[in-house]
Amino acid sequence: MKLESDSMCQENSSNSSDESQPSRCDYCLFTASANRKGEPEELLTCKDCGAKAHPSCMEYTKLLYEKYPDSQNWQCPDCKTCIVCEENNSTTDLLTCYTCFNAFHMNCHDPAITTKPTGIWLCSSCDTTVDKDKMAKTKPKLNATDLKSEHMAYSLTNPFHKTLEEYPTTVPIARKWTIENVEEFFKFIGFEDEAPAFREQEIDGLSLLLMKRNDVLTGLGIKLGPALKIYKHIVTLQTRIGDN
Repeated sequence: MKLESDSMCQENSSNSSDESQPSRCDYCLFTASANRKGEPEELLTCKDCGAKAHPSCMEYTKLLYEKYPDSQNWQCPDCKTCIVCEENNSTTDLLTCYTCFNAFHMNCHDPAITTKPTGIWLCSSCDTTVDKDKMAKTKPKLNATDLKSEHMAYSLTNPFHKTLEEYPTTVPIARKWTIENVEEFFKFIGFEDEAPAFREQEIDGLSLLLMKRNDVLTGLGIKLGPALKIYKHIVTLQTRIGDN
C-alpha cells in the first residue's frame, strides 16, 4: 500500500508539475520570460488552434507586435485566412502583407497577382509605390442606363431592372429568371468578365438557386477569387428560394 501511495503521490506531483510549466513558443520552444535571444517577450496565441508564438519568431515588425498585444485576433500561419474570401483552403497562394498583416489569395487581391512574390510583400493598400489612380480605373459598375445602351433585352421600365437597382437592400426572387436575366444580374453587380459563364452553361434562375458551392468554384471555369464572391451572392439569392 505504501508503494501504491508513493506512486500516486509521484503521479500527482508530476501532473501538478506539468500544469505549472510555463507556456512555450511552438516555433523556438522558449517561454515568454526569455525568447531565443534571451529577452522577455509575450507569446501570441492563435484564436483558432491555440498555437503559441513569439512575435519575433514570426518576424513581425514593431507595428505588428503592437497590433496584436493580446492575441485576440491573431492567427498562426496554418490557420491564416484571406481577408477577402475568408477562406484558407489554399495556403500555397496565400500572401501576408508585411505591414498590415492582412492575408490575400493571389486571385483575391486587387489587382490580382499572377506570379507569387518572394521576400517581403506589401498589399496594394500598404505599398506606396502602387499607382492608386491606375487601380481606380476599373470597369464601371453597370446600371440600367448602361444596360440599355448595350442593347440588352429589357427596357428601363422593366421590373427586372428595378430589382437590380434595389439589390442588395432588397433581395430579388430569382426563381423565374431567364438565362439572360442571370447573366445580366452578375454583370450589373460587377462581374462582367465572369457573367457570360452562366449563359454558356445555360443557367437560368431556378438552376442558379440550386447551385452548390462546388458547382460555382469548379463548374463555371472562372478564377477562384471571383467565384467565391459570386457564390456569396448566390447564397443571398437562395434565402428567397421558397418565395413566389
